[in-house]
Amino acid sequence: MRRVQGSVLFLGVVVLTACGSAVDVPVPDVEDPTGIWRYSTSGSEVTLELDDDGTFQRVTASLAEMQCGRDAGGWSVSDDALVLDLDVSSGGGQDRFTFSVEGASLSVTDAAGAVRLFTPAPRGASCVDYGFGSWEGAVSATIDGEARVFDDIEVVIDIEGGSLRVTSLWRPCPTCPTEDPQLIVEVEAPGELETGTYTVQNFAGAEMTMFGFFHPVPDDPDFEGFSTERLSPPGDFVLTDVADERVSATFSFRGNPRTDGDVAPDGSTFTLITDGVVDLTYR
Repeated sequence: MRRVQGSVLFLGVVVLTACGSAVDVPVPDVEDPTGIWRYSTSGSEVTLELDDDGTFQRVTASLAEMQCGRDAGGWSVSDDALVLDLDVSSGGGQDRFTFSVEGASLSVTDAAGAVRLFTPAPRGASCVDYGFGSWEGAVSATIDGEARVFDDIEVVIDIEGGSLRVTSLWRPCPTCPTEDPQLIVEVEAPGELETGTYTVQNFAGAEMTMFGFFHPVPDDPDFEGFSTERLSPPGDFVLTDVADERVSATFSFRGNPRTDGDVAPDGSTFTLITDGVVDLTYR
């Protein structure tokens, strides 16, 4: 629940009791800044999301310098001030502002006296929206017993829509260019995208589903590529951390059939993907 502390203004309301005597009943008039707010100028943009559970996110983008930063933590109203308590990942500390909600606007004044007038925004923002950075971290897996590291990573994430797709190419060594083999992992949730275990399920109406694919030759016209019909259980994708700018998971699955005539020494006709790791942050 959102925390509201400190002084509260009251309006006096006169109520007549059954005996006809007048009683003053105070009615609270608390300015509530809960919501998603955006401040824009020609060269910068700030999106402030004040959730009703007492947490906040603030994304600050410099359009001219093509830079973006995000901080988060908890928020409250105390002594007629809007207080943002930054979490450790945001550097800690506290930002304090005087504020007022005026119609459909949130007016915020900092300690230096600078005033910013925020207006309602239809949705929150992330640095991914501005495209100034890239996904950094690791995507790796063991493919048919051979450990491989992947790069040229592309992430498509829709938390509200419940979907995540990570595409990457094999890099033989840290300084080598990427090569053809492509790895794709994808999950779909029935609601918002949340942490948990997503599994390979090839039947109608399945929920919390995982799809995976290893494509040895992406440009080969004789190899069809990603298809849910080419994927069969077992397989799982354990999502341990997810946000607009953060994805962490482990995965394994029995993948698509090998290329024609390619049979493993054990007779397997399927690609086996094990020990998969996704650990990515957008910077």
